Amino acid sequence: MGRLNWDETDRITLEGGEWVDIKQRMSHRDVQRLAMSYTQLGEIVGTDRVISRRVDVETPTELLLRLNIMAWSFIYKGEPVPINEETLGRLDPDDARLIEEEVNKRNPNPFGLEIQKMKASISGLKVSKRSKESK
Repeated sequence: MGRLNWDETDRITLEGGEWVDIKQRMSHRDVQRLAMSYTQLGEIVGTDRVISRRVDVETPTELLLRLNIMAWSFIYKGEPVPINEETLGRLDPDDARLIEEEVNKRNPNPFGLEIQKMKASISGLKVSKRSKESK
């Protein structure tokens, strides 16, 4: 592999014989983009403002999958399924978890301690409901 990452892949076999090729290791740029997504999510979740409309935010997990899935064997109506935001969102949750676990095995703690702390604090945030008086 050397000092530059050329997106070499490993094949992960899914239930039913389908497969997904994922990067052997994320690049520096991938890690930076993923770290930024945790920062942005923290800013959105940690806000004091009440957001009444739907907020479309790519989660860190969605970005992790998008950055690491290089190819897959999925076919729909006789045509290869492209890898994009919509089709990644249609992954079976068990398959998505398996792929995420495999990516994490190949990239142990890529961010360092600070992002790990941020990830833990984001997942620990509680959503509070508006009181009847504030309506």
